[in-house]
Amino acid sequence: MRMGGTARIWLGAGVPALLGALLLAASLAGRAELMALGDAVVRQEREIRRLEEERAELQIAAGAKWDLEAVERYAELELGMHKPREDQILYGMVSLPDRVEVVERERPSLRERTALFLEKLRHVCLAGNINCE
Repeated sequence: MRMGGTARIWLGAGVPALLGALLLAASLAGRAELMALGDAVVRQEREIRRLEEERAELQIAAGAKWDLEAVERYAELELGMHKPREDQILYGMVSLPDRVEVVERERPSLRERTALFLEKLRHVCLAGNINCE
């Protein structure tokens, strides 16, 4: 069976179009997979940063606990101190509100600051028995 000219042209044009479509589909699938992998890397990096921060916090907490235990041990063994009993602890309530007062003062002039600096320097020299003259 012999094909006509029109069928040959259609098949001749269809094969490259089909191959092009397959290559395009494979390229798009590869790009989607690459983007998914990039997102996974970003998530993993974020998790690594979170875990590093948590590790640092735990190390600080462990170091603080160890230091506190060492201080307590030293206080008990070397200084003879003991933790208070419950009947030795008194709790109280303060009904006064917290209060802060900001006092503004003028900034000393350059002449006053220089005089103050020289006075402090003189005291340092006298305290260290240094001849500053």
